[in-house]
Amino acid sequence: MRGLHVRLEKLEARIRDESVALLMEDGSIERLRLRTAGGADALLDLVVRCLSQGGRPVDPDVALVARSIGGQAEGNYLLDVARLAACGPAVTAGNERESK
Repeated sequence: MRGLHVRLEKLEARIRDESVALLMEDGSIERLRLRTAGGADALLDLVVRCLSQGGRPVDPDVALVARSIGGQAEGNYLLDVARLAACGPAVTAGNERESK
């Protein structure tokens, strides 16, 4: 039983929480917690989730990213890519979106 406990502790140590600070339009800061295991990149996973939803966020994390106007994270360019993917195609330089 001790062996199982040690293995679980090692697994928990590999799983880490990464936090992303998102700047919202009203000036508030929202924290988005991303859990990763092993060498997985949490921001890259977020970008993939944003891209897979095609500008129509269903996932609460993706919806939060879509509502944000900025943010801070290690690898900030990936957060910008995630925001662009979550927002979908823009029709002007502002935040207007295509209406379907």
